[in-house]
Amino acid sequence: MYTTNCTIERGDEQIELEVNYSLTPYYPARTYGAPEDCYPAEGGEVDELTAYLEGEVFALTPVEMRALERRIYQNDIW
Repeated sequence: MYTTNCTIERGDEQIELEVNYSLTPYYPARTYGAPEDCYPAEGGEVDELTAYLEGEVFALTPVEMRALERRIYQNDIW
């Protein structure tokens, strides 16, 4: 389980959250060699994501959830 802090905007309010998440293991693609030895990349997705506001679970909208996942991919993983 990983933890990061981020700020979301809801209306005119900015909310500072602590976000806990887990990732599925990432296995890179193999695109060279004999065709039977090639395979696509797998994994690396956010598996579980929970946001907390002052220690209490904070309900995220689907749009906020996707935005946090994008932030994790861009800033915390790669």
